[in-house]
Amino acid sequence: MKKYIFGYFPLVILAYLIPYTLLQKVHKFYGSFLFWIGYTLIVIYLMKKMMDRWKNEN
Repeated sequence: MKKYIFGYFPLVILAYLIPYTLLQKVHKFYGSFLFWIGYTLIVIYLMKKMMDRWKNEN
């Protein structure tokens, strides 16, 4: 369980770094939306894996 929690720290850092660094010069909305949709899908997938493992531990 701890490895999943520590696995989210880079995601949280990327959620702050990418929009304020790499996407700063992108003036179109679709650049930001593409990042956030991809980010959300990755987080949902990792949460599902974490919850499936949590269910199997009991």
